[in-house]
Amino acid sequence: MYSQWHLQDLCMMGIASGIISLVLTRSHLTKGLRHWLLDVRFLMIGELANCPFCMAFWTSLLFTLKIDSEGLHFWPISWLVITGLACLFMGVLLKLWLFHESELEDMRELLREARDTMKARWEGE
Repeated sequence: MYSQWHLQDLCMMGIASGIISLVLTRSHLTKGLRHWLLDVRFLMIGELANCPFCMAFWTSLLFTLKIDSEGLHFWPISWLVITGLACLFMGVLLKLWLFHESELEDMRELLREARDTMKARWEGE
């Protein structure tokens, strides 16, 4: 079904799709467009434009159409594979690098506690 060359391409396209999805949904450059789409509330496009996992389906479709034009005729499978890889990549990246604000606040609180503990020990010596 897939040769090793195609599997490597699918992996690269999955990562590229994930990066493109993150840029489109998290970048300050596209913030105005995303907010405008949220205000329009047309067919939930605004919510989809703010979700990197939702956007991955559409960016993956572009890569899938490129593959299909080169003769790979399993485009629905390729689309799902690229989307799955993009979502997996983004999930790992978001968990390791981009925290939610609530998680950041928890980390800030832990850092404050550690600072206060170290300061108390320093002053006690």
